[in-house]
Amino acid sequence: DNREVTRLITLAMTHMKKRPKIHDHSKGYAPSSFGGMGTVQLTCGNCNILCWGDSVETAKNYKILKNAGCVIQKENGEIAVFPPEKAKEEFEKMDPKHQRLYYKDYKRRMRKKDVTTHLMP
Repeated sequence: DNREVTRLITLAMTHMKKRPKIHDHSKGYAPSSFGGMGTVQLTCGNCNILCWGDSVETAKNYKILKNAGCVIQKENGEIAVFPPEKAKEEFEKMDPKHQRLYYKDYKRRMRKKDVTTHLMP
């Protein structure tokens, strides 16, 4: 559903502004839709690595990615890669406010909007 994808991308991009800056000396990507008013720091690009249009290849790539480890951005902006169990430990050590940057119930917001009881003419 293209509408759902567009909505999630918009939410993800606005949510990304809350993350600490990545200290890799890049200034980020300035999307033309921002009209020169901001930048986005690209984080992974896994979607381009994973999905090649062939469902068998995509499933294989997803399995490799899922079992390869976890990338965590620490509160100071440092990016670290851990095996899954160690990543879980590191994640649980983080401040709960920083942990919230990693998960969000995007569907909950959508469900609230869908509960329209009546429409004005």
